[in-house]
Amino acid sequence: MIGWEILTSVPLLHWPEVQLAVDGPRGLVRLVAAPLDAAEAAAFGGRPIRHEFRLPGAVDPATAVALMTARSHFYARFVAAGATT
Repeated sequence: MIGWEILTSVPLLHWPEVQLAVDGPRGLVRLVAAPLDAAEAAAFGGRPIRHEFRLPGAVDPATAVALMTARSHFYARFVAAGATT
């Protein structure tokens, strides 16, 4: 199986505050995260985050698998478009 993985940090944010958008044909992945409670986040130094990743090739968005650890590390895996699983 051919594909790519992304591992990034989203400090002081939790899973419900994170959105992932995949533009499969362009191999573009957007990670947008914003605190649900901006006042509380500001007190602890939290801030909105926007990461954009351009993968080396097209991906199949239906194969996207993502998880987030308790320590605010975000991991996502994508299979290349047309690859057999």
